[in-house]
Amino acid sequence: MSTVPPRWVVVDDTDVNIQYSGDGRDWVQNQGSRDDVGNFGPPYKDTLHGTIMNASLSYSFSGTQVQIFGSNNPRNDSGVIDPTWECFVDNVRVPPSDPFQFQENNWGFCGKGQLSDGPHVITVNVTVMKAQTFWFDSLQYVPSPSLALDQAAVLLDSFDPLLQYGPGWGALGGGANMTGQTNSIANIDFVGVSVSWYGFIPTELPHPATTASYAIDGGAPTSFVLRGLPASSATIYNQKFFETPTLTAGHHQLVVTYHGTSQTTPLTLDYLIIQNGTIPSSNTTTPGTSPSGDSHGSGPVKKSNNTAAIVGGIIGGLVLIAIAIAAYLYLRRREKKLNERAPVDEPAPAFVEPFHYTPVRSSVPQLQDTKSSAPVTLSYQGHSPQFSTSTFPTNTHHGSMPSFSNTELQSAIAPSSSSGTSYPSNANTYGNRTTASQSNQGYLSPTTPLSPMSDKARREAEATANVLRSQTSQPASGPSLAEDSSSRVMMHEDSGFRMPPTRERTSVVEVPPMYTPG
Repeated sequence: MSTVPPRWVVVDDTDVNIQYSGDGRDWVQNQGSRDDVGNFGPPYKDTLHGTIMNASLSYSFSGTQVQIFGSNNPRNDSGVIDPTWECFVDNVRVPPSDPFQFQENNWGFCGKGQLSDGPHVITVNVTVMKAQTFWFDSLQYVPSPSLALDQAAVLLDSFDPLLQYGPGWGALGGGANMTGQTNSIANIDFVGVSVSWYGFIPTELPHPATTASYAIDGGAPTSFVLRGLPASSATIYNQKFFETPTLTAGHHQLVVTYHGTSQTTPLTLDYLIIQNGTIPSSNTTTPGTSPSGDSHGSGPVKKSNNTAAIVGGIIGGLVLIAIAIAAYLYLRRREKKLNERAPVDEPAPAFVEPFHYTPVRSSVPQLQDTKSSAPVTLSYQGHSPQFSTSTFPTNTHHGSMPSFSNTELQSAIAPSSSSGTSYPSNANTYGNRTTASQSNQGYLSPTTPLSPMSDKARREAEATANVLRSQTSQPASGPSLAEDSSSRVMMHEDSGFRMPPTRERTSVVEVPPMYTPG
């Protein structure tokens, strides 16, 4: 059973419920000036709150996980990092992420998972020593199930079961979905007032720009551009491909269609953000149907029937278990008796092994792997890191995304110098996993036995090789083994059988029978 990705509530830095120190005077709001920093995309809603002094912020929420995002802007003076920050959840310190030397937006500063479901407060304390600005962007938390989300921005992962993908869509690196097939579609039913579609542009896939379109509630499609990448550009993350206009609050359907080809930049989906995002329940009753039962007192009867069925099922299960145990014990006892009655096997008589001659090739071609490149597993970290521990995981990716494709290694045969015979490869490798037939040195002899050569086979090989060497050392005028078709090499070997010693032969004297007078 697959696990449903958590649905996060996204809180922008402009939210009025965020408490900034100094009544906000310690902080300054910024919009747009850092949109082009790094390759992790612009800040959420293009806004930031920054401070160049010791300051703090806090936010109250109800949920089970929380994380803080900002624009990383470090200054390193002889190992002294400026600015620094500390995070606390309910006054308990949460370790921050490790310092990162490059400027990046959408950077995880700290976070806490596995919280008890209920109200919590997260606080960020900032220390600035040399006026290096600390930039806060947004926070995300997994809400309590009972929390009303009609005024919230809800983030849905691309693997959320509410999303339906048509033919041509597939997973991209384990953290996103993509398509490169013309007219492939994806759709989602949602409740809210708008949807924003976020993906990324992978440098390993085709770069030429193309288009796609979206339609709301069966209306006319709206086209949007997938701009691709320059030839030498790194992968760009957290790209908002489109945002729908503001809709009337209620239920809507979004259908997205890709108009490119396999030779143009693909359409990717990392996550959606639904504004005022009340998500339809996955277990809602189908329209036009209702639970069975009579409103006039059928409840108690139904409960009684259910109890009887449960008790009957338990009793039946116990009976089946008892029968199975009895059958098992009976079979074990019967098998034991049969084994006691079975005669003891006598050792088979020993026979003298007959002589078999097997020609051995004087030179065996060797199989050698060509230069290989192991497949690169896409190490993709999505927008919302998962918390396997109580601390926020370290951000690990920067610059170009690793390759998506796996490369199957090829094998080459080194031809024999004497016979020129080649053998088909049986040492194929995939990725960095080598088949059991490949040797540690990367060479494989197709005819190499799996067990050590016996003395008999070794002697045959040595004798045959010796005969072949003696033939090649004879004078040119003499007939060779290859020229005389009637000549062949035959080597006999003592079978090991010995006749019993013969007794000394004696002469036989024949004597006529003795006759008696009649």
